[in-house]
Amino acid sequence: MIDIFYRRPPSTYSDTSYDSTSFSENGKNAGVDGIPAKLSFENVVNGLTAPPCTLGDFSRYLRFSNMNEHADSLQFYLWVKRYTKKFQNELRPQEQALSPRWMPPVSKKVLGTPESSESQLSLSKTPSNSSYEVDDVSKVEFGEDVVLKPFTIQPFRSDIDQVTSLYLAPDAPLSLPLSTVEKADTLDALRRTTHPSAFSPAMRSIEISLRLTAHPSFIRHCLTNATGTRLSFLSVSGAILAIFAIFGLIALTLSSVSRWYRLLTFILLFGGLIMIANAKRGLCMVLVALGMARNLSPWEVYAVDDENLTGMRKARAVSDEESGKAEVMAEVTVLELDDEMGGKYRDEQIRIRWFVKDYNNRPVLSRVFERRVPIEDNEIRRLQLSILMQNAIITFVLTIIAETIFVVLPRGGFF
Repeated sequence: MIDIFYRRPPSTYSDTSYDSTSFSENGKNAGVDGIPAKLSFENVVNGLTAPPCTLGDFSRYLRFSNMNEHADSLQFYLWVKRYTKKFQNELRPQEQALSPRWMPPVSKKVLGTPESSESQLSLSKTPSNSSYEVDDVSKVEFGEDVVLKPFTIQPFRSDIDQVTSLYLAPDAPLSLPLSTVEKADTLDALRRTTHPSAFSPAMRSIEISLRLTAHPSFIRHCLTNATGTRLSFLSVSGAILAIFAIFGLIALTLSSVSRWYRLLTFILLFGGLIMIANAKRGLCMVLVALGMARNLSPWEVYAVDDENLTGMRKARAVSDEESGKAEVMAEVTVLELDDEMGGKYRDEQIRIRWFVKDYNNRPVLSRVFERRVPIEDNEIRRLQLSILMQNAIITFVLTIIAETIFVVLPRGGFF
């Protein structure tokens, strides 16, 4: 159902710190309008949306839009979610007991004093205030005959050390929107336990940045169906049509012909204004008329070109193998863009910078008439139709007002 009162989510991307007070306790987007339930953050990260609003689109949008901090946050957030499921599903209760839930200290204590003899690790079943901590899976109490093992044999310690070196270490290659205190608390917790709750000091700020900044910006992008170059072309074309219509109205008003001839400029003025309005809001009517289609995003062009290049390389490898000159070639495709855990992050960063430069240097016409694909997500289609209807109503009213003003003016009779 078309909503003529729909408003897109605001563009909230900024480099400023995030206000945790604007984030509601139940984990929902607070103060971010224009994001329907079907396009919620949960649906996107859980894979319940269709192109151009999938999780892969979300990740690559952040990376190609130079929002690297948010891209790193998204990958960290997804890693923690996968790790939580892994911890819950793959460990026996006895193994889980080696990494008890992290309970933040009630007060700071000086190490070495009698008051600090109590461990900051607790197997208490009392839930924490943090909404990010998983259900308590460490329900096995330490019996008298149980000997505590060193922290080095806690389950998944190597995974924790790896993600720490990538995201939380002082010289980490990836950045997260964390304060110094949040990062220090997270590192302290991870040094003591590998329980997923140890990530809770960091997860709140990370989810705030994703929900209140990265996700609304991504939804705004998804509501756009044309490339930036095409939208600029439409704006210029619409401005030219509107200028021609206005000059035509002025000329007919100054002439001696019947005032009703001035209505002939209605189509030109309405067409020009609606092209400008749609382009300003990221839409091209031609693509909508072609079956709710959209231009490929830059990273999708990159993926297609990369797949073509991969196919050419594989064909060459087969040919070389047949001729006795087989060679080993390292293939890194855009599908591995998020694979920091595999060590390909730096290679992909170099390729992204190269591609962005190469894409912007392409001929203008190739970017105006970029390849198109259908929009698969029904909610995106509905919202785009809503925006188009809004623009049509507003521009129709403005055109009626302008035409009425010129029609009621007396004839000039100059020619």
